[in-house]
Amino acid sequence: MRYVLLLLTILTAGLSVWYYQHKITPKGEALAARKQTMEEAAVTLQQTVNESRTKLNNAQDATRDAELALEKFQAHYLDKKRQQYQENADASYRKAMEDHQEEVNDHNQKMEHFRQRAAKQRESIKSAREELLQKKEQMRGLLAKLTDKQRSIQKELADAEREAAKSREDSKTKKKSAVRAPSQKVNTEALQAQLARIHHAIAGTNEKIRQLDADLTTQEEKAVKQELRLQNAEKKLTEQKDTALADNREEKVPDMMDVTDDDLLATAEYREQSKTVREAFARAQKEEAQASNAYDRARAAMGRASKEELADLNKEQKSHASFQKMFTGAASVVGFVLLLFTVGAFRRGNG
Repeated sequence: MRYVLLLLTILTAGLSVWYYQHKITPKGEALAARKQTMEEAAVTLQQTVNESRTKLNNAQDATRDAELALEKFQAHYLDKKRQQYQENADASYRKAMEDHQEEVNDHNQKMEHFRQRAAKQRESIKSAREELLQKKEQMRGLLAKLTDKQRSIQKELADAEREAAKSREDSKTKKKSAVRAPSQKVNTEALQAQLARIHHAIAGTNEKIRQLDADLTTQEEKAVKQELRLQNAEKKLTEQKDTALADNREEKVPDMMDVTDDDLLATAEYREQSKTVREAFARAQKEEAQASNAYDRARAAMGRASKEELADLNKEQKSHASFQKMFTGAASVVGFVLLLFTVGAFRRGNG
């Protein structure tokens, strides 16, 4: 019996040692290795997250710098274009003012030439009228002379006729009558012929005066019509000048308010000049997006390495450690009890 107890004690100790070495210890080492692997993976993931965050921050800084560079370029471009637009507007305004002044001068010159021509025409009409009046006055003077001469001849003729009648009455002798009658007859006929010529001259002069009056009337009518034409022409020139001035006043000077920033930034010139900074900004945005995606993936991977899994592993390690302590204690107690029984059996057998 004592040898059976001894063998049982030895087997119990051997099995305990074997189970401890081949079951408990490998499981503990596996749990420790698993925990270390998880901790190393967590550290690696944390480093990856930190690195991706650093890259994301750098990418965001680069994007902000590129955006500021683009905004600075846009501001410089807009300032330059607005200055060019203002210079062009000033040049256009000066050109418009010069054209306006030239047009005003042209209209003024036309008005001056017209007024000079009108003055010459009025002076010509006045001279022609004065010439007609002068001729009329001469005709009237001539008519007055002819009338005076007519009166003189008529008086002389009347005197001659009275003298002839008196001579006929006073003639007593035939000889005296025969001598003086032919002379008186010739003198009377000459005066009558002269008087007829004067009548004809007076009639011609009156006709000329009537023609001069008709010419004066016609000229006066022409002068009135000419004056109306001149006034209408001057009025038309004045209206043309006023219209030109009004058009120039209403002419719109280019205003930069009509051109927006979006209009300037939509031009092919801007796209060509800003190509470098726009491409740099686009690259920075693309790199920021890539860094953001990498950061999100790192955080997602870190999230998948759950803290609950690590907590379960710690819990499993604690449970294994408790089982290890309990097994060691139980094996020690059983071994000690068997050893006591075995020693007691050997003592009783020797006794």
